[in-house]
Amino acid sequence: MVNPDEWYNNKLKGAGGQDDSHLPDGSKSLAQLMAQSNLGKDSGYSRLGADLLFEYNKAVMKNSARLSMLQLAGLMMKNPDTIFIVEGHTDSFGSEEYNAVLSLMRANAVRQWLLDNGISLTRPNGECRLYIRACGASRPVVSTKGDQNAQAANRRVEIHMRKPGEEIPAGSLPVTHAVDMNTPIARQVRARMGAKAKIPAAAEGRPAVSSPPARPAAPAVKPPVSSPPQKERIPVAEPVPETIPSAEPVEEDIPNAEPLEDDIPLAEPVVKAYGSVGMKGGLA
Repeated sequence: MVNPDEWYNNKLKGAGGQDDSHLPDGSKSLAQLMAQSNLGKDSGYSRLGADLLFEYNKAVMKNSARLSMLQLAGLMMKNPDTIFIVEGHTDSFGSEEYNAVLSLMRANAVRQWLLDNGISLTRPNGECRLYIRACGASRPVVSTKGDQNAQAANRRVEIHMRKPGEEIPAGSLPVTHAVDMNTPIARQVRARMGAKAKIPAAAEGRPAVSSPPARPAAPAVKPPVSSPPQKERIPVAEPVPETIPSAEPVEEDIPNAEPLEDDIPLAEPVVKAYGSVGMKGGLA
């Protein structure tokens, strides 16, 4: 199986020349977090490459995600009181709402994998211990000016931790929040599902982008009065004749075959007279 930390670091170093030295401090591998105890906000966070977890533009978990998911499951089992926040992040391609829905579905796919594999998503006292959060393309780690390959590091899932009592990031959704994983993303966007998902308007520590002023509504235009519809004339079908002509009778007078000739001529008799043979072998 692919090492998720090596895979992601290679993507960072190949994205516009940027590497870990250009990124905020605090990112750790799941293996490093496993060595710690009493995890919380100051423990750091982990990045998982979304291209390692999912197909491009999809939210269905790949087989290559198994190692990362097993590590995350082990981390949660070791820290039953820790609260985990699973964040989905995308590249800059596509609309803001499309990326918001995609990142939400990917975070939910991680949550569903944990649930399907027997990991408890509530603390011993019944409180939620795993939240999902959609960040879309609001927090890139490499330049958003590159193409799909250059922005691979921006497509990621981040795992953040909180101790009981520490503040949960805005826009984090508890385990009771249902996510539609069957409807195509474009159709969900048309139905305004992104707005219903309470997706944060901006990343933490950044001012929210103000929306442009709404345009005044155009005066209502009355539809033209249409004339009443004309009744469609249906042609009358031709009547079917009641008298059906009978078929031509079959001729019963069948001609007799020619009689065979009884008078058969006799064959000519065979001549049995032979000549005498002479002394010297000739005929006499």
